[in-house]
Amino acid sequence: MENAIKFFYISFIVIGIVLIGLSAYLVVNTNKNIKNSIETTGTIEKLSSGGYTIKFYTKNQEEIQLYSIFINIVSKFKDNKEVGVFYKEDNPQDARIKSIIFLWGVPVMTLIVGLILIIMSIFKLLKTKLNENENTNKENYLGHSPSV
Repeated sequence: MENAIKFFYISFIVIGIVLIGLSAYLVVNTNKNIKNSIETTGTIEKLSSGGYTIKFYTKNQEEIQLYSIFINIVSKFKDNKEVGVFYKEDNPQDARIKSIIFLWGVPVMTLIVGLILIIMSIFKLLKTKLNENENTNKENYLGHSPSV
């Protein structure tokens, strides 16, 4: 039974390490995308419970309408509000709002979840090991007690 528990916690440590690696990849990828993107200003055209539509113009004056569903988590966005937009010159439909939450939310959340999994699993493994040592010490003490 205790081996199964150890395997469980070690699995969570591995998952945590994978999540931290994913977070690092996402940070590098987001940085690369920002550096290779063009920044412009867009306007929130439609805001509804299902998402939003942002209209912006590329440097060639091509109008792009971007639809996304994640606006609801950020209440500061309103209809007709101007927002910063990053877009790729070769694919302007692949655009991102210039916002800390939209750019860095997923990398930060994967990092936090990964760290929590690792820290809690290590804590539980150490606690399990201490309990094992305590039980072993009690058994040794009881097993070697002088008989009366």
